[in-house]
Amino acid sequence: VDAFVDFREQVRTAAKSKGGPGDFLKACDEVRDETMAKLGIRIEDSADKSIWKMDDPEAIRKEVEEKREKAREAAAKKAAAKIERLTTELGKAKQASIPTTEWFKVGANAEKWGSYDEAGKPLTTKDGKELSKSQQKSIKKESNNQEKATAKVLKAAGDDGIEKYIEQLEQQLAELKL
Repeated sequence: VDAFVDFREQVRTAAKSKGGPGDFLKACDEVRDETMAKLGIRIEDSADKSIWKMDDPEAIRKEVEEKREKAREAAAKKAAAKIERLTTELGKAKQASIPTTEWFKVGANAEKWGSYDEAGKPLTTKDGKELSKSQQKSIKKESNNQEKATAKVLKAAGDDGIEKYIEQLEQQLAELKL
C-alpha cells in the first residue's frame, strides 16, 4: 500500500508541475525497478501491456543493475562518438575557414610556393621555377576542393558565420568532455 501511495504522490507532483510524459514514465520506471522489485514483484513491459510475476527480489535487483550498466555503457559510447564527430567537424571547419586567397600561403603549403597570382594561387615554386602542367592541375583541384569545403561550412554555419560556428563546436566539445 505504501508503494502505491508513494507512486500516486509522484504522479500528482508531476501533474501539478505540468511535467511532460517523461516525468510520468520516470515515475513508472522507478516503481517498476525500485519499489516493486524490493517487494519481489517483477513487472515486464511489452508493446501491448505489462505483466507482473512474483520473483526473488535479489534477482530482480541484479537484472535492473545490469540493465542500467548497459545503458551507461551505451551512453558513454554515444558520447565518445559525438566527441569524435564534433572533433572531425571542428577540424574541417577550421580548415575551411582559411580563404582560398590564403590557402596556398599557410600551413604545409607555405613552404612550397614562391609567388602567387591575385587569387592567391601559386605561380612559381619556392626556388622560382614555373609550375608544371600537373602542378597547375593539382593546384586548381585543391583550390576547388577548398572552395567547396568553405561553401559547405558556410551553409552549416548559417547567418552566424564560420567563426561563430567554430566557437559553438568548441563549446559543445568542451561541455561533452567535462
